[in-house]
Amino acid sequence: MANPRILIIDDDVQHLGVLSEALSGRYEVHTASDPRQGLEKALALKPELAIIDVDMPGMTGFAVCQSIRENTANDVTSIVFLTFDSAAASMQQALKAGANDYLLKPFRIQDLITRIEFRLGQAHIDAPMRCGNLSVDAGTRSASLDVRGKRRQVRFTQRGFRLIQVFMKNEGRVLTREQLLDLAWDNDDDASDRSVDLNIFRLRRLLKGWDHEIEAVYGKGYAMVPRKRRT
Repeated sequence: MANPRILIIDDDVQHLGVLSEALSGRYEVHTASDPRQGLEKALALKPELAIIDVDMPGMTGFAVCQSIRENTANDVTSIVFLTFDSAAASMQQALKAGANDYLLKPFRIQDLITRIEFRLGQAHIDAPMRCGNLSVDAGTRSASLDVRGKRRQVRFTQRGFRLIQVFMKNEGRVLTREQLLDLAWDNDDDASDRSVDLNIFRLRRLLKGWDHEIEAVYGKGYAMVPRKRRT
């Protein structure tokens, strides 16, 4: 399988080189130091993910992002903004322009890789998956649980199916309610933190006998982790 394509658009050539070198071992990396050239590359390459600096001369990252969204038939490209501006208004502007994520400078490369993996996990979430004794196949929209040598089918709701895929793709990672809404609710205006809690309660009831669990992490969100053995 080919490595995911990532496009980095940043007018700081030195920073561009550092990011390219750090990510090239994992991904097929393309770069552009000019925002208009970067936009052209984005439309031609249709990368799985674009990393775009906000503060660029001639054309801001917000404008590049908005143009990508307006000129592509599907939102197949996840977009992560890089910026020094931590103001809430800037974050709102980023989301309005069509961004999926926002990383403040300075940052660790590992923090960026974590964001990338998280977003790519969303993009490739329909692949068949297995976690312990639970198997989920998005192609057939089926799931099964092996308990004491016996297999039983698990009948998720459409929302529950999407939610369990998100957790399986992000095993061990704490996901906030906001992230879960973003990944599993597809911008549903009726979604809320209460919706997340209710659907996770339903998943727990459905998955009795699973060797993993969806654990509440106080003040942060939820994480799917191996079930603790009782002594």
